[in-house]
Amino acid sequence: MCINNSPHSTFPQGLSQLKALQALGVVDCNSLMCIPDELRHVTSLRDLAIGSCSILGPRCEKDVGKDWSIISHIPNIYIG
Repeated sequence: MCINNSPHSTFPQGLSQLKALQALGVVDCNSLMCIPDELRHVTSLRDLAIGSCSILGPRCEKDVGKDWSIISHIPNIYIG
């Protein structure tokens, strides 16, 4: 699943319902303010890529980003 060029400040509702979601890409979403807490419950997620997201990228940096605790269970995280 890819969220691309979203003008919204929040993620779509219902991500926790996607029980089989294995990969999520978020690209060119400079309005997104944070990772939703419900993403912590998507335990099937194996790959997360965040690219060109000026607010979200720093919030997801390993160990120091404010949203790191929400995504730290995901094995493969790319932020660029």
